[in-house]
Amino acid sequence: QAVHEVFQVLVACQKKSSKSSKGGERSERDMFIDDAGREMGEAAALLTNIASDPEAGRKLFQILHTMKSNAQMHKINSLAEAIHSTENIVSAISEKVAAKTPVDAAELKAIEQAVNGVVQELVACQKKSSKGAKQH
Repeated sequence: QAVHEVFQVLVACQKKSSKSSKGGERSERDMFIDDAGREMGEAAALLTNIASDPEAGRKLFQILHTMKSNAQMHKINSLAEAIHSTENIVSAISEKVAAKTPVDAAELKAIEQAVNGVVQELVACQKKSSKGAKQH
């Protein structure tokens, strides 16, 4: 639920970002941040099934891994680090699910908090981008 609330903030930032950039060129970095926000929406939806569906864990890891690579390419290190930590938790949960070992509440809370941290990093990146767009 907390991820959903933070995601709503991210969507609001995306709307402000796209309104403020109309009529101007958007950087690849800004486009990546917006795309990453949309991808985190899909990632948040996958959390509901991560403890029971191996495919949910695989898809979530794939989304995160692609985002991490793009964050590194754009030199957004804080975002890449948050994503990397989240990938580690997803991997641990996915291994348990594959082994048919129960995932406990603490692990589910940890993945929710990690995804929440990624979303918060994206919000911070969007705020920085929109400030930069206003200065141009």
